[in-house]
This record gives sequence, C-alpha cells and structure tokens, in this order.
Amino acid sequence: MSLNIGKTYINPLPDETSWEVHKLNGPEDILNLKITIQSGKGVDSVSKLTPKYNINNAVLFQIRMDTGLACSSPCIFSPLSTSYLTYDTYTLFCNFKKDEGSDKTYMADVSLKTKTNSTKKTFHINDSTWRLLIEPTTLNFAASFELTVTLRLFDQILRPFALLYEDLKSTDLRLIGKDGTIEVHSAVLIAYSPVFNRELCEKAQESSRPYELILPHVKQSTLQHLKDYIYLNNVPDSPLSNVTDLINFATEYKMKELSQLCTQKLVTIAVAENFYELTCFALNNDMNEVFFDILELIENGKIRTEDIQNCSKIDSLSNGL
Repeated sequence: MSLNIGKTYINPLPDETSWEVHKLNGPEDILNLKITIQSGKGVDSVSKLTPKYNINNAVLFQIRMDTGLACSSPCIFSPLSTSYLTYDTYTLFCNFKKDEGSDKTYMADVSLKTKTNSTKKTFHINDSTWRLLIEPTTLNFAASFELTVTLRLFDQILRPFALLYEDLKSTDLRLIGKDGTIEVHSAVLIAYSPVFNRELCEKAQESSRPYELILPHVKQSTLQHLKDYIYLNNVPDSPLSNVTDLINFATEYKMKELSQLCTQKLVTIAVAENFYELTCFALNNDMNEVFFDILELIENGKIRTEDIQNCSKIDSLSNGL
C-alpha cells in the first residue's frame, strides 16, 4: 500500500534491507552480476550471502552483505514533523577461494559500475579473507549496479623489464637514499611514475646522463623494493615496515598499482604481533578496506584477541625496561 501525499505516491520502505543478485551471461573467465539493493527501515543487523560463483573452474567468488542500523533521519513521509525514521546501512564484502587442486596464483579485477560512476579494485587471491567492496552506505530507497570480476593468472602478468634486473652496464640513473644507493634504468622508472618522469625531464635539461636523484628521506631498502617491483613485479612480504614504507613511497610518487598491491599484502601479513602498528597505519592513512579486513581476521579467529593482549603486555614490559 502506498501513501498519497498530494500528487506524489511514496511506497513505504520494507522492514528489512533486501537484495537481488542476477548472473549475466559472459565468458568463462569473466563473472558479470547485476545487484539491486532495497534499503529497509533499520530493523536489525543481519548478514546475507550470495551463492558461490565458479570462475573458469579455478576460483569460487561470493559476496556478503552486512546490514546495521544507521543514524536516524527525518521521516520521509512527513519531513516537517518531529518523527524520525531509522534506515539500514549496508556494507558489501567479497571472498575468493582458489580451487584446492590448483597450484596457480591468480589476480582478480573487480569493477563496480552505477549510472553515475564506476570503481575498480584489484585483489591478490591467496586466501579466503573477506575483502571490502563497498563501505557502509545508507540509501533511502534502491541502488542498482553491475559488478564484473575478471580473473588473471599472476604468472601471465607481463614483466617486460625482468631481463634488465641484473644489468648494471646500461643503467643511467642512481637513486641516492639516506643510507645507500641503487642503480636503475631511467626509462623503466619513468614508465611507472609520472613524478619521476617530471623530475628526470628537469634533470635532462640540467645535465647529461647518467643522472643522480637524491632522496634523503628514503631508505635504501625501500629503493631496493622499488627496483624489485618495477623489474620483477615483486613486493616484500615482511616485516610490516618494509610494506608500509613502500606504500608511503608509492603514494608520494603516484604509483597507484604498486600502492594497491602493497595494500593487499598488508592483510596477508597481519598477525597479533603487528596488530597495533598495522591498525594505526590503516586508520592514519584512511585505509578503511584494510581496517575492515583486519576486523574480519579477528572475527574469523585467525587473529585472537588474547594474543593481541599478550603482545601488548610484552611491549609494555619492554618499554618499561
């Protein structure tokens, strides 16, 4: 039953937030879904799961919607009244699970497209952790968007400069950090960073090759990890500071893909021992996805709260000494 306000008809909101997920036809290695979410009045918190979708007989993909109560807002049926209506917020997560019989490593590009905008995220598929797709969102009515998952073999990602990694005869750029240097090919670095492109163009006007760039705030280890990435597409696994330093560097030099790859790596190396450092880094750098992923690890028991507390006690004793 709808309400008649003048000539405008408003359908009452359902009690519970609901969704419809339809699979669209497409190639075997690409999953296309159409998702429509109808926001409810904010009755209770609940989680809902889609079926598991098989992509190219290699990876299972699933989406989870968590709903919770939003802040109250003026009632849409009588905007000038003092009556308030609470809506649901919803958050979307996705989960990848590699086929147990496969020893291959995959990457997945996930794009979300609405009528007004689109976003794209890349996930390194190495565990079954729930990854954040859409942050907590409140909608008074319905939202509809298309989701596309494209699967790629990580081993097939091109490494066009791998053969030059050990070559020091033709390098023409020395990066001087605060505690050491590395030598690279300027053309390779320019291909990855618009900031380095601009700085090296300025250098070319000042002096002939070889070039030197002084980066007094950057550690040699970070420069080495940069070289590992631009030539071999590798990023460090541990310790945490290696990854966070590389993220800060990638942000400064506008290397978006490197930043995304390192951000994905953070969750895979999260343990009780680095929980506080990792959480502070995520919050201080507005990395909501990483923060939600860490909470997911705690909820699933992969990181135990008692272990976090014990590590905190050990740190306190160490600092006291």
